[in-house]
Amino acid sequence: MTGSRNLLAYGPAENANGLTCSVADDSGLHMEGTLTAGKGVVWEIGTIPPNEYRIRPMGDDASLYSGTGVYIAVIDMDTGKRLQYWDEGKGENQLLLLSQPTRCGFTVIGKINSTGRSFDATLHPMLALHAKWPETWEPPAALTVQGGNWPLSP
Repeated sequence: MTGSRNLLAYGPAENANGLTCSVADDSGLHMEGTLTAGKGVVWEIGTIPPNEYRIRPMGDDASLYSGTGVYIAVIDMDTGKRLQYWDEGKGENQLLLLSQPTRCGFTVIGKINSTGRSFDATLHPMLALHAKWPETWEPPAALTVQGGNWPLSP
């Protein structure tokens, strides 16, 4: 297999901010429900070591990430701070630079004009080492992590 493994983790979520999630037959992330701007689903990835990473979907229709769709992000699970995100306007890849081990989460969040919009799609997000970015999408190793509401509760 060319490249590094997908460092993301995701799995089922029941009615997390109006979204239900499951793992699709191709190991992509299937989401359905009603979007709310600034809210979505989060899955804990675990602690990621210092390095330079990229985040983006691979092979998905760009319209899923339009102004009425969603964006994907990596967050610091201890602070709730968004570390890096990707959406339709961000270009091919977004770099995530970690200078210390960081307990991270993966989120899919409704964009500013998404409130009330029905959403039913399978996403193929990827987080991998920048220097070893794969040529094709690889499913994450962890596909059973329970998703929860984003933003995190205080």
